[in-house]
Amino acid sequence: LVRAYFFPSYNYFGFFPWAAFLAFGMVAGSVIRTVKAEEMSRAMLWTLTIGIGLALAAHQLSNMPYSLYAKSDFWLNSPAMILIKLGVVLALLAVAYLWVNLGAAQKWSLFRQFGTTSLLVYWVHIELVYGRWFGIWKQALSVGQVLIYTAVLIALMAALSLARTRWKSIWAVLKPTPLPQPRRASGD
Repeated sequence: LVRAYFFPSYNYFGFFPWAAFLAFGMVAGSVIRTVKAEEMSRAMLWTLTIGIGLALAAHQLSNMPYSLYAKSDFWLNSPAMILIKLGVVLALLAVAYLWVNLGAAQKWSLFRQFGTTSLLVYWVHIELVYGRWFGIWKQALSVGQVLIYTAVLIALMAALSLARTRWKSIWAVLKPTPLPQPRRASGD
């Protein structure tokens, strides 16, 4: 762990940048837990504002000619990259909350659906994106192909999530019906 901090590698997820997300997530969850239900909409508006502001400020910080580290790489160990990602996640959290709770009354929501099966969706998408399944395509796709792949992946994860939450009704339709057993006829 200590070696990875001083000599980061592109081959692995660095512990220290990603540990920051764990800490920020715990703080955000603790703060959200203390907000009263009637104040949640206002808190989410503040979260949106803070998230956008943090992402923009960190972007400006990343463009400065000097760094905290003697040898720094934006995509590998930059504090600005961590703050940009944190700002985007905070903004998405607020948008998701506002969309689900203040939007038009809906019977179904993609955010709620993914929230119900988030661990399954996370695990399967990690296997598909970073695993061996589509290894021949890694670093070989154009921007347009990546966008298409992303849209297809989201659709597949939505289908997987729906199948997981509605598997009993799906199984009832797909379950083979038993064939009628022959009965003795009168006169046999």
